[in-house]
Amino acid sequence: MDGRQYSFQSSTGSNPPSYRKGEGVPVAYDPDDPSDARIASFWSAFLAPLIVGGLGVVFTPIGAALFVKGRRIARLRAWLWEQGQQVWAEIEHVGRDFTVRVNNRHPFVVHATWQDERTGRTYAAASDYLRYDPGPRLQGQTRVRVLYDPADPDRNLVDLDAHPSHS
Repeated sequence: MDGRQYSFQSSTGSNPPSYRKGEGVPVAYDPDDPSDARIASFWSAFLAPLIVGGLGVVFTPIGAALFVKGRRIARLRAWLWEQGQQVWAEIEHVGRDFTVRVNNRHPFVVHATWQDERTGRTYAAASDYLRYDPGPRLQGQTRVRVLYDPADPDRNLVDLDAHPSHS
């Protein structure tokens, strides 16, 4: 160095302190810019990358799982639009789903049922979560269109945009 003294304050700290006042401390610095210095310790060098890396290890699988789930739902919806069977289901209930919160609000849901004429079994369908009340839009309607997988009618999609010729 050029004989001048430099001082710096570490951007990390600990409680209790890692060093006592007056104790020698290993320092790493840039010879071209001695004011750019850091305490040469494992934690000073790797604490931030370990925290960020640890968060990445935790949240990457969660994000990947949500991405895969979203893709599966999108593929199912596309398949139902293209190849699903159509039925007009009776509207059973229009209201908020108080078991779920989306953006800190309970979403609206339309519940409908229909009976399979071949088996006599009754199936239920629920719309996607809605941020608006669909009641006024559905006023006067008693049925909604449901697209379903004939091999598994529980895989279905409520189409709130379709209007029956008679309700």
